[in-house]
Amino acid sequence: MGWEKTNAHGTDYFRGAPSDLKAVTIVAQALDNQWAPNQLLSSILQSRQALKHYTDQRDLFVRREFLRAVLNAENVVANRAFLFNNPSIADFYLKAGGEADAFRQLLEARVVLPFLFAEKAPHEQISLQNAFDRDRRAFEKWQEVCRECKPSCVRLSWPNADGEDAENHALISSHLARPFHDYGVSAKSGVADLYARHLGIGASQLAAFRERLNAASRWFFNAPEAEDGSPIFRQRNDFYREFVVRKDSPVHEGWYDPDKPFSVELKRLIDLKYNTNLADAIGRFALTPVDSLPRLALQENRISLQSAKGAVDAEALTHLLRAIMADLVQRQLDIPFLDSVQLQDVVAIRGTSAWQEYIDNFGRLLDTTGTWDSSGLPFAAVNTRLQEVFENYSRLTQILADTVRGRHEGQVRKGFEITYGIALSVMGQVIALVSPKGGIVFTALAELVRPHLPVERPAQVVCKLFFKDPSRSDILELEADMLECRLPHARAEFGKLLDDLQRAGFRSDPRTSLGDEEAKINIGRPEEA
Repeated sequence: MGWEKTNAHGTDYFRGAPSDLKAVTIVAQALDNQWAPNQLLSSILQSRQALKHYTDQRDLFVRREFLRAVLNAENVVANRAFLFNNPSIADFYLKAGGEADAFRQLLEARVVLPFLFAEKAPHEQISLQNAFDRDRRAFEKWQEVCRECKPSCVRLSWPNADGEDAENHALISSHLARPFHDYGVSAKSGVADLYARHLGIGASQLAAFRERLNAASRWFFNAPEAEDGSPIFRQRNDFYREFVVRKDSPVHEGWYDPDKPFSVELKRLIDLKYNTNLADAIGRFALTPVDSLPRLALQENRISLQSAKGAVDAEALTHLLRAIMADLVQRQLDIPFLDSVQLQDVVAIRGTSAWQEYIDNFGRLLDTTGTWDSSGLPFAAVNTRLQEVFENYSRLTQILADTVRGRHEGQVRKGFEITYGIALSVMGQVIALVSPKGGIVFTALAELVRPHLPVERPAQVVCKLFFKDPSRSDILELEADMLECRLPHARAEFGKLLDDLQRAGFRSDPRTSLGDEEAKINIGRPEEA
């Protein structure tokens, strides 16, 4: 629709649609006022205190993630309410100085974009009942900022000339409420071991967790109906009251109940879905916090394939593939010294050619991801794009390190180490690997596997993208099935696959297995500044 200037109650602002957003647009989960990092959730549960008692500790994590979001993307879309009821974000404009000015610049330049659900203007009045202590002051200041900056806002649909808003209500139901509810119903279809791995649940508790997850799915499935028979979709606050918080406690205060089995584990899972939902609704990508679950934990690719029963929406799967790729890669793009960075530093670096090169190559990586198929031909392009993104980001890291070093001499590391690869397996055996160090390699195992493949029956082919980071304890290993298909006539089609790989530039390696060292890439060797 294009950005359209409008006015409400004497304040100018711009209206836009999801189609107006730039390619590398993210929704940052950490801006959610219910989000807390993993390490803090454990402390909250053990202390039997509420999230509201940990505001200061949480602020440090949220601030850091907001800086990372602004650094890593062209647009950052945020639920309007998070911009004033999340004290970590409100602090940027409540305090006078360089960061307040930088926040206004980001708002005016359409970098930070409020998302409006039912609201029709960014400064529209709200009910402050049950709000956080700092909400009233923050909201009044937010209104002042809106008057000064003329922000641009995104909505699924805007009222028509007659003021009718039925289309927006319908889109909120179909694009936000239903997907959240449907995931709750189908979450039990995920692999319990994978949930346990991401959530840190021990083997002895796995059966109990599986039963609790089944109970949650049944609760979603048994949602009440409206008088006309239409479904009433379960909402996150309803889920919190049933499975997460103490009985009769205000949801927003965060009194997580340790006597409700797996209350925090289920909270982490449902919060992740809640925040990826908005990203999907606007056709862009979620940025999950480093000390939090990756999008992979939802197992959407597995659940959607099982639920579809052969009728898979190719466009939806392509978007999911790109969303997983975006999350996987951006979880690696985390600068250790962000706590020393100020918002105006990030605004300045966004104006450099190095930042623009990073954004351009990240967009190309996402475009390339959507072209993957069983031929193996795009693997080399994905590998090239990954290298370009990491090299670009390394340059950004060094520029940022130089900027802040004067304020924090001796505390700034520049550069980081990333280990990644793309592995292709047939019938569970890894037969090829794409990596920065080794290039495109397929092993002698490929020829050994061929005679054992069925002649007239199918065999499964899986392509995995994996990351490993031995230097960070919060991410031990992440891997995603980026492609899964079946070769109908396995032996003959496998021979064609090998031919395609060779034409794509894969070289043969006499070894029958490839070690992790083949997939190591050092980007800007870590060193003390």
